[in-house]
Amino acid sequence: MEDFVQFELFGLSNSIHESKIIESKVSLFVKNLLQSTVPNYIWQKDSFFLNSKRNESKRVSISTSYFISNGSDIDDLICLAGKVRFGDCIDDEWFVVWILYQITERFKNAVARVWDTDGEFIFIETASVIPKWLDPTTSTNRVFVHNGKLHIIPIPTTPADIGIFPAGKNLNLETAIGIVKRNENKTVADLKVQEIIEKKILGYPKRASENIHRARCIVPNSVAKILWHNPQLVAPAVASFYERDPAGLRACSLMRNFSPEAETVETTVKFTKVLYAQLVGQKFIAPVVFNRPSETDSKYKAFDLGMKLTCGFEMLFTNKQIIEASTAGSGVIEVHSSLESNPKWIKYHQNLTKLGYYKDEIQGSKKYKDLDFAARERFINDNYVPDSSTPLDLHPQIPNYGNPYTMIKDILDFSDPADVSYRIDEPEDNDDWINVSLEEIDAMIQERSGGEQATADDLLEDDFEDDEDDDLEIESDGDEDERRGMNPVEKKEYKRVREMVNTFNTFINSESSADGVELNKDVSEANDPNGMNFDPDRLINILMETIGADPKLHLPTSETLSESDEDEDSVYSDENIKDLMTAMDLELSTTSIGQDFEKVEKGEIGEEGIEPVNLDLNLVKNLLESFASQNGLPGPASNLLGALNVRIPKLDEKQ
Repeated sequence: MEDFVQFELFGLSNSIHESKIIESKVSLFVKNLLQSTVPNYIWQKDSFFLNSKRNESKRVSISTSYFISNGSDIDDLICLAGKVRFGDCIDDEWFVVWILYQITERFKNAVARVWDTDGEFIFIETASVIPKWLDPTTSTNRVFVHNGKLHIIPIPTTPADIGIFPAGKNLNLETAIGIVKRNENKTVADLKVQEIIEKKILGYPKRASENIHRARCIVPNSVAKILWHNPQLVAPAVASFYERDPAGLRACSLMRNFSPEAETVETTVKFTKVLYAQLVGQKFIAPVVFNRPSETDSKYKAFDLGMKLTCGFEMLFTNKQIIEASTAGSGVIEVHSSLESNPKWIKYHQNLTKLGYYKDEIQGSKKYKDLDFAARERFINDNYVPDSSTPLDLHPQIPNYGNPYTMIKDILDFSDPADVSYRIDEPEDNDDWINVSLEEIDAMIQERSGGEQATADDLLEDDFEDDEDDDLEIESDGDEDERRGMNPVEKKEYKRVREMVNTFNTFINSESSADGVELNKDVSEANDPNGMNFDPDRLINILMETIGADPKLHLPTSETLSESDEDEDSVYSDENIKDLMTAMDLELSTTSIGQDFEKVEKGEIGEEGIEPVNLDLNLVKNLLESFASQNGLPGPASNLLGALNVRIPKLDEKQ
């Protein structure tokens, strides 16, 4: 499940018709607020948006049947709601909280509540200073934002309070909203609680603008056009690249939609700092269709960043799930998804299943999806708001929200005037912030912990000592000629290569059984503080007794099986095996396979009459080629080296 922040605004209207008017006013207020403070802000995943709906949430056991004060008997409270996925950018979550504070301060009747993937995160953030009686079992419908302040509905402590504040755990939502609006002086949270939340949103909106990073990128003209019209589309493109799969990599090998062979342009692209770090931090070899410059070229950084971004757009534009969602309509998809928490739909769906509507189709199959889509459409048409026979679409006035495939296609199909340039010449920002010092890490740890903790120096001290020991070991390993002329960084990478070779040789020379080679045996034993011993024979006896079998019944083990093979293996002497291997080497040396191996020294002939193979060099070459072909995805090379605790050296293609 992706990280998200969800919110609802109550008290602004009592009918769907009125709520649409209020929705437009609030949305226009938010739009003007953002444009005046952080124009063209880039959100990590989703833009802030509001949508009129009935509250139908089952979250924290909230009741979903209320009587609206205008006398109309409808099922749910009318509210403005929204949901913003923020991914790895936690700043977006608190930016949403700041916006809600501004809305409730501007619209005095508004009462908001907000939660995320973890639940009542405001309640969690203030756990150390909130009243002791307030816990997850008693907080239902008691924490709100109103008039730019946090409000907590208290429990009655005096006879006079009984007529104002209910004492039960499951507080009715409509009742709670009325209490906050009528008694805001008594429900406003304690000053210590307010200070914690205000500290979290302190500095916004300036803090949000500081989260933006501008960088130069060389991209095809079509990509520049998309970003010129809708800068927010950089977010799903980076997400597609960062979360790439084999299907996306296949699309990048062809680049049919955003070919780098077409006209390119160097432009300035706005990222969030998290989006920028996700692109820069990924090791990705450019597909062959790109004309890759030398790493010493002054434009290499702009090329590398633009290449990754272009590949992200190609993956995004060819993603089958996104394309299929665009054909159904993003508004319909959003309304369909919201039914998962609707108790009426859950009961309706259960009845359909009992009546055999789905015809024993497997959930997730195409036939099942078609039947389920039709059922949801019928339910929405029969049960949605009385004055609207069609599902509410997503808000049309808030930009940058919807299906990315549809938005990209609309932009590409749109014809701009011939003299329009998509080049943006804003200066790029310094990215030194991406390199964090040990002192800064210490400050972060202290700020987060609120007390004394081990510093980064303490945590890394052992690692530095190990590196010093390794450097001493390198100085005496007999390879002075190979290291001559190396700078400190190259020596470090050389050490990693030697470490990889030595670890692999140890692995190859390890004794194995039918169960394989036991990796990191010393580490696993050291990490067993309890010294627990496992007796397999005792376990077999217990299992045999449980099923009523004779515990004395002899079962073959890996040891007995290996002993039975000793006689058969003894017929092959070491001398016979050596002769056999020599004959195989001679035969292979005359084939193309034999020519592919790296030799110790060109022209040198060994005792067997063939050029000796450099085993270490071939091992390193094949491992690194295998790792590079994974394009940052999991694969055999990374899995094996990871199991051996080997760090991959930073080598370019030529090395």
